[in-house]
Amino acid sequence: MKSRFALTILAAAALTSVSRAQTTAYTNPVGYTTQTLSKGTNLAGLTLHNPTLSSGTFSAVAGTSLTAPNLSLNPTAGRTYILEITSGTLAGVIQEIPAASISGTTITTSQNLASLGLAVGNSYKLRLAPTLEEVFTTTPLNNGGVLHAALNATSADVVSIPNGAGGYDRYYLRSGATPAFRNVATNTVSPNVPVIYVDGLTIDKKTTTAAALNATGEVKTTGSNTVVVKGINPVGIVAPAGLNLFNAGLEDDLFAALNATSADVVWVQQPNLTYRKFFRRSGAWRDVANATVNLTQAQAEAVTLSSAIIIERKAANAANLDLNVPSAYSNL
Repeated sequence: MKSRFALTILAAAALTSVSRAQTTAYTNPVGYTTQTLSKGTNLAGLTLHNPTLSSGTFSAVAGTSLTAPNLSLNPTAGRTYILEITSGTLAGVIQEIPAASISGTTITTSQNLASLGLAVGNSYKLRLAPTLEEVFTTTPLNNGGVLHAALNATSADVVSIPNGAGGYDRYYLRSGATPAFRNVATNTVSPNVPVIYVDGLTIDKKTTTAAALNATGEVKTTGSNTVVVKGINPVGIVAPAGLNLFNAGLEDDLFAALNATSADVVWVQQPNLTYRKFFRRSGAWRDVANATVNLTQAQAEAVTLSSAIIIERKAANAANLDLNVPSAYSNL
């Protein structure tokens, strides 16, 4: 894992090294990353993003119907778009928008954002969500791709995506004349499955053959919000470099307690695929492995967060989680 030094160079729009096994970002605010995948269960997330297709402010907000006069888009059928609110009460909130829910200058959301505080004049950005095919390609590992393809999920690498209810949707790349992603549960072909940047992915890699997950795209310069539910929540941290346990902004959203048994726990994957775990107690971070000692600010800053983390939520109620970006990103 790399340090804040990487962020400093990134902000200067020069070549840099970013996070664990991730390399090079350039031409601010566009970047390139590579994450090495090892045999076992790898935690990963999208830290570079598809370009903004539309941005502006809302001229009308009526329940689930939003009017965006600057919107000029011919949505691609069958694809999913990511709507992000960038100002106002809901700044950082995202919504998954099917192509069929975009018509002219109207966006129809699944939630009533007006009731949650969205107002006329609030700003937004709209991006196309990448698919499994675009993130991992359908080229098998033995032909230079990312994932080991096989005739079944038992032998193939498996990608798991959180479903928002504490479970996962799982997919594998089936080998054959035309490799394609299939849903593990149904074993049916599943094209254009969207990958949302606040979701952490787990990649169950079956072979020791070297593999790398490469990505290019925009550096997102503002934070995002997501929701964590009781249980294990893989969360994408969104930023390609510069985040750590101290500055990620997690402390005000997680449940603190006298011990790790009761508190929410942050899991940070290490290069050997094990985890260090942390919880909040009395306004300070503690390492679960040394639970009687508060971390100093310097020690918390030394815990680098790479492309994704796991939030182990203990409380029955869901919690909104703020995902910061480093303060220097505001200058990008």
